[in-house]
Amino acid sequence: MGSTCCPASRECRSRKRRSPFITDPAVEVNTPVPVKEIKGVGGKYLEIFNKSGIFTVFDLLLRFPAAYIDLSSPSTTPDTGSERLYWVEVENVRLSRIFHKRLSILKCNARLGGEKVRVTLFNRAYLCDLLKKNNPVYLFGKVEEKGGGYEMNNPLVFTQLDSTRVLPVYRPISGLKSGRVRQIVENVFATLKDDFDCLPAFILEKYAFPPIVAALRVIHLPAPGELPGLETQKERFIYTEFLLFQLELQTIRHLFRRTRRLHRYTMGTRVQAAIENCLPFIDSRSNHGLRRNRP
Repeated sequence: MGSTCCPASRECRSRKRRSPFITDPAVEVNTPVPVKEIKGVGGKYLEIFNKSGIFTVFDLLLRFPAAYIDLSSPSTTPDTGSERLYWVEVENVRLSRIFHKRLSILKCNARLGGEKVRVTLFNRAYLCDLLKKNNPVYLFGKVEEKGGGYEMNNPLVFTQLDSTRVLPVYRPISGLKSGRVRQIVENVFATLKDDFDCLPAFILEKYAFPPIVAALRVIHLPAPGELPGLETQKERFIYTEFLLFQLELQTIRHLFRRTRRLHRYTMGTRVQAAIENCLPFIDSRSNHGLRRNRP
């Protein structure tokens, strides 16, 4: 499971049935849709995606957002504990350049509620005029306390907000920035067809898992009221990864059932408790099998 919240990269790819991610209603294929079929993905972006291991639409959709910006509730109070969206009033802006290092430094003094905050932006000179002409602005980032005051380094800058939206923030993909990744993902959902699901219906019903396309849509394009339930949407992908893991163990165990095992492992009580608490859908039989080194 990777940094994008447990990608189940084999969930649909291993099945030789019609892909659930058809971006053109006229397309009927027996393999997953290549990422090059997405609107806005040309030769340059295709090369970037392929270098990062993204070959299909499904691969891209399993790159879950690293964070979310709730545009409905900007804060006017400094919070040094986490990244947040802030409403600030810009007082002055100054741009300096270090030519031999190809570096630009944009500094501005702003007011966050009743507090002063120093904002520093590196290599974003294009924001200088925008910050001068627009006031107030919205900044998303982490406020740090330093030298008796507050500062923000390289926050995201917004001049207008759509309070009905939640903005997903993606980790860069080989230099492809979050905003561009977000646009490409939105293009996928604009024409996404079919809702074929790789998990059996009785599993979906037993654990109340959402359909795969519905889950991916909420993960990538949540509404403000859907943010508290994001982890529930992701649980189905965690479940699938463990299900495939158990099936692999069963296959290996069957192939080597008469071979003497050279390695064994034990699981401490803390690890067992963590599995039961974090993965409530792993039943006792599966947990017991993991402890005994068998599916």
